[in-house]
Amino acid sequence: MRFLVIIILFIFAVIASTVLAKLALRGNLEAEMLARAHTALSGAGYSGVAVKFDHLHAEVGGYLENPDDKAKVLALLRETLPAAYWPEADATAIKIRPTLPPRLVVTRAGNDEAKIEGVLALSDEEGRNLLASRIHALPGISEVRNEITFDPRQLPFAKMAEFASLASGLLAHSKMAEVSFQNGKLKIEGTVPNDGIRASLLELASEISAEGRTDLIVVEVPDTFRRTAEFKLTRNRFGITLQGTLPNEADKAALLAALKSLSPAPTISDRLTVATDLAPAPWQGVLPVVLPVLLQGLSGEMTAEFSETRIRLHGSSPDESTFRTLKAGLAPLGALGPAMEVVADLSIAAPAAEPGAGQSLIAVYEGDLLVLSGKLSDEAIPGRIEAKLTGLLPRLSVKNEVETIATAPGHDWTARLPDFFAESLTRVQTGVFRFTDTLLAIEGRTLGLPDKQIIQNVAVNTVPASFSVRNDLLHVDTPVPKPPLTPELRETLAAALKESPVYFQIGSEVLKEGGETTLASLVELLKKAKADLSLVVTGVSDDKGNVETNRELSLKRAATVVAELERLGLEVSSIETASFVENVSNVPRSQRWKARRVDISLKPAAEAATAP
Repeated sequence: MRFLVIIILFIFAVIASTVLAKLALRGNLEAEMLARAHTALSGAGYSGVAVKFDHLHAEVGGYLENPDDKAKVLALLRETLPAAYWPEADATAIKIRPTLPPRLVVTRAGNDEAKIEGVLALSDEEGRNLLASRIHALPGISEVRNEITFDPRQLPFAKMAEFASLASGLLAHSKMAEVSFQNGKLKIEGTVPNDGIRASLLELASEISAEGRTDLIVVEVPDTFRRTAEFKLTRNRFGITLQGTLPNEADKAALLAALKSLSPAPTISDRLTVATDLAPAPWQGVLPVVLPVLLQGLSGEMTAEFSETRIRLHGSSPDESTFRTLKAGLAPLGALGPAMEVVADLSIAAPAAEPGAGQSLIAVYEGDLLVLSGKLSDEAIPGRIEAKLTGLLPRLSVKNEVETIATAPGHDWTARLPDFFAESLTRVQTGVFRFTDTLLAIEGRTLGLPDKQIIQNVAVNTVPASFSVRNDLLHVDTPVPKPPLTPELRETLAAALKESPVYFQIGSEVLKEGGETTLASLVELLKKAKADLSLVVTGVSDDKGNVETNRELSLKRAATVVAELERLGLEVSSIETASFVENVSNVPRSQRWKARRVDISLKPAAEAATAP
């Protein structure tokens, strides 16, 4: 019995040793095959592929960047380990790793057809359909050629909704257009009818994550959208009212400057607007010349209307001599061409008595003292003014220096002066009121913001209709306007500015040592002038290197100087910046540092006067 047990144990030992040997041999074989496969894959650049063996049966997984490499990988493995059993390409667990940015190009070539092409990720099919549907829904697009393909190597495009809105927005306005997203960069090219649409498209473009953007959008106003400029001037007892729409700020500024240059300067109610989509009118250039002639040649109420094809003028000249001068001054209207009709309802007014008949009054109110001087036909008027003001201004003293003169009947408007001063003096801190033959001029400081308009209304209802009212009242908190530059002071300041450029470090917008001191001295000089100033700050760079880079650098230098002037507390009407690239090819290298500077100058007198 013992012998039988020994034999059985011996048999089990032999079997166990055989199985263990077989398993060890199989493990060694699989390890050797795995090592050879790994070496072959790494050497061929397929380190992302993983291989597992179950004896001679292989499993292949991992990642590749190109679908075509699947067959190459399996061919390499079969060649390296021909004894193994390898799966077919479709039966592997190899996945394609997305690494390429999406590519999209939408174009329209001047017709009713749009084309979409590019390569997207497999998951972007819904985005492809969204883009195509947005473009197909546009008016004027009858066909969309959708040639987008899909590739597992492409990364998903997360901004497809924004791209679709951008492309459809541009193609809706432009028959020649392209919107593309390639190599991570965005390009937009086409035309739009106004700056607002362009701004909205660029805002959409900014929401698309792009490494760079090329903006080639051009604003072109279609002729069908352009309307012609129009203008109307009306003068009545309240002053001059300007109405209408002009195509640019420069035309409006030139017109206002011409009117304000009249003496005495008229009261102007400016209701003009500016619209850049207007077609120019043939009469725009003659307005600054013709309107002063009309205002000086016509008396009382008048109108001047300018439309696309017609000019209508209405008013009366005070006498024949003024009428002849007026007709001669309107000669530019006759040169506008036969397409422009000029209807001139102009006449000579019947002789009338002088409105003021020699009467005048100057009232100066300051510090509880009212001084009355001038010539009036009614000697009781100053006393009535004082009696009217006694209850309203108890501390007021009235000094009467008015001379009594004889005049013809019909000038009883002076009887309304007590009520005028009762209403006006309670609304001003200081004031000067000048009544002459045909003008009431008012200046001073009001206590409240509405007081200027209230006094204007009272003045219009006080003086005769033939009078004009010039109201120059300011609120107490309004700074006093600075006087314009005299020619002599302009010449002095221009010379000082020319001799004081500020210099910069090479290739930089940082001031050289001493630049801050120079600017501080200039600011003190300009402050002492106590005049209305308009400056031009011109950044300069040399012409070595890239032209655009040099231009940008010169503008940055100008901006540095403007910021320093503002920090030093310089107050001026306007500061414009400009750039200049200076040719230094004939300048010695040791002197080229002088081109790295900023020049400060006064804006020319004509431009400063016509600035908006």
